[in-house]
Amino acid sequence: MFFWKDLEEKARGKKFIVSVAAINSSSFEALKNAKDKGIVEKVIATAIGEVDFEVPSWIEIIKVEDEKQAAKIAVSKVRNKEAGAIMKGKVQTSTFMKAILDKEEGLRTGRLLSHILAVEHTEKGIMFITDGGINIEPTLEEKAQIIENAVESWLKIEDNMPKVAVVAAVETVNPKMNATLEAASLTQMAIRRQIKAIVDGPLALDNAVSKEAALHKKITSFVAGEANIIIVPDIEAGNILGKACIYLAGMKAGGIVAGASAPIIMLSRADTEVEKYNSIVLAAAIS
Repeated sequence: MFFWKDLEEKARGKKFIVSVAAINSSSFEALKNAKDKGIVEKVIATAIGEVDFEVPSWIEIIKVEDEKQAAKIAVSKVRNKEAGAIMKGKVQTSTFMKAILDKEEGLRTGRLLSHILAVEHTEKGIMFITDGGINIEPTLEEKAQIIENAVESWLKIEDNMPKVAVVAAVETVNPKMNATLEAASLTQMAIRRQIKAIVDGPLALDNAVSKEAALHKKITSFVAGEANIIIVPDIEAGNILGKACIYLAGMKAGGIVAGASAPIIMLSRADTEVEKYNSIVLAAAIS
C-alpha cells in the first residue's frame, strides 16, 4: 500500500527531466510546483513564438515554428535519453500523439498505449483505473496489453505483484454480457501465464474493492476486496469511474499514458493544479 506522499518521496532525488511539447503558462505552473517540491530538476521545452511567462534558469526553451516541429523535437529529447518523460503543452493531441507514434523517430515499443489513472483511497492507498482515456472498445488481446502496461507501471513503484480486478456489472459470467466473458478469459489467461499478473474477473466494483461485499456474495478470490488495479470494460466506464472518484468522492488523482518507451503526461485544461502535479509525480516515480 502506498499514497501520493510515498510517490513524492520515491520521485525526489531522481534528477527527473521532462520534455514538454509547446510549453505554456498552464503546464509551466504544474512544472514549477514539481520543481519547488524537488520532483523535477530540469525541463527541456519547445515553444511556438514567445512564451507567456518569465523563463527560469531550470527551463531550456527551444523556439520552433509550428506544433508539428514542437512535438517532434520534444519526442526526440526523450528518445535520445535527454529526458525521462514527455508532457503535452499547448499542442493538439493528434499532433502530439502522431509524433510519439512515428515508426522511425517516435517512442513506440510495439505495445499498445493505454491511460492509467491513479486515485488515492484514504484506507486502501493508491489504485490504478485503466483504460478510461485512450482505447475506446478494447479487444480481448488489447485488454491483456492494458493489464500488462498497468502491472509493469505498478512494479516500478512497488515490489509486490498487484492484484488486478477485471470489472463488469456483475460478478458472474453471463453469455449476454461480453464484458463478463472477456473478464473470465483474461482470468484464465493469467492462470495459464499468458498474462503475467494476478487477475480475477468478472468482479462487480463493490466486491473488487470491498471485502465485506465479497464475503456477502460468497466470492472466494485472491483479488476480491483487495484490488490494486481496476480494468474497466471500455473507455466510457473508465472515464465515468475516474471522474466519479475525483469529482464525487474527492480522491486525489493523477494520470499517465503507458506503453511507450517513457511515461507520457497528457494534461487536460479541466485538470486541477493538484491533478497536474500528481501526474508529474506519477511519471517521475515510474520513469
